[in-house]
Amino acid sequence: MQLMRTRLTRYPWFGIALLSLIPVVVMAGVLPEDRADTLYHYYNGDGVQIDGPSLLVRKKVKQNFSLYGNYYV
Repeated sequence: MQLMRTRLTRYPWFGIALLSLIPVVVMAGVLPEDRADTLYHYYNGDGVQIDGPSLLVRKKVKQNFSLYGNYYV
């Protein structure tokens, strides 16, 4: 225990690293529904022109977990 206390006081980043290993529980009221969206983005300004499609996919896994991914072409 003394060794751990010494490391935490000497190296504050060590304590931050330990805290980052503790999982954080987040509770959501309602998870988003399963869906896939396609969008077309267009921007023309400041001498830059950006345009192209985007694909957004949301998927609920079990009852308590949801994943999403966004891909720009």
